[in-house]
Amino acid sequence: MSVKYYRPQIHNGPIRRRTAPVERWRRSLVAAARGGGRAGRRPGALSGIVAAGMLVAAGFVFALHLHFGAQRVGREAVGLRSRLDQEVAEGRELELKQQRATSPREIERRLGPQRQLAAHRLDAPEVWRALAPPAKPKR
Repeated sequence: MSVKYYRPQIHNGPIRRRTAPVERWRRSLVAAARGGGRAGRRPGALSGIVAAGMLVAAGFVFALHLHFGAQRVGREAVGLRSRLDQEVAEGRELELKQQRATSPREIERRLGPQRQLAAHRLDAPEVWRALAPPAKPKR
């Protein structure tokens, strides 16, 4: 047995007639002047695209600003690091000079030929003369 299918009747809607390209252009201008139609929506889309482009450009400019700031900080850090190294080296040099100057061997070496002096006697007349107050000048 065969199955019967129900087919509703097809109803076509009204058909717009085709217009010439010049007439379409005129209609879009009229619609744009009235603020409606497809032409009226395009400036909003265009302004949205321009705004998005400006945001992207501002992001790139801000990133460039941060990049140059980071480079400047890096250069300053390198300068301060080299200055610190110089100061540390100079401090080591001064500390070494101080240790050499206060070492007993260095003191003996600097004395040179005077090293073999006899021990000082505190009751010697030269000591008493050196400790005596200066004499008052005669008038």
